[in-house]
Amino acid sequence: MPSHYCYHSAGNAQFIRAVADGLEGTLDSFFVESEWMQDKDLPSRVSPVLRDLEGKPQALGGWEITGAFAIFMATCFGKKIFDEFYDRLLKRPLGPFIDRLCAKLPNGKAVEIQDVVYLADIDLTVVISATATSETATEVAALFLQAHRLAHAHIEQHGKQAPVHLHIITDGKINLQPALSVSWQPRNARPR
Repeated sequence: MPSHYCYHSAGNAQFIRAVADGLEGTLDSFFVESEWMQDKDLPSRVSPVLRDLEGKPQALGGWEITGAFAIFMATCFGKKIFDEFYDRLLKRPLGPFIDRLCAKLPNGKAVEIQDVVYLADIDLTVVISATATSETATEVAALFLQAHRLAHAHIEQHGKQAPVHLHIITDGKINLQPALSVSWQPRNARPR
């Protein structure tokens, strides 16, 4: 099974335009050049884990959420490819995308970002979740990479402990031990 990806977002038309502008030249070109396959049905194939993708942006942690964005990626691999997959994952230009997206946010508004990786061969979903503002975009982007390194190390050391391993970035910190769950429901994202 080759590696697959898709995006989902929720928000008003201005937010959706900002997402499209941010994707152009950053994540879109990375996935194309890295020979990933776009797969809009990816979340539905992971549906026992990913429940209701409907929702509307709301207030979250003191910030008014202007929109939500999720990146879904899936792959199936053996041990050697696990490390290669995470190496490729960490090379995505996530920072420039988050910077471009958050630069268009009005002051006092935030975007909720989820990075969802489904490891098909072990039936494990890893979710990295954060809220970013224009002021915190660069820090949040760096923490996404660090959170993926922690997730990779946790899986290497402990294996699959539940169908979903959730790492949340809050106030510049990442939970070292993932929240373990049998399902995961994004707070705001819906297919687009």
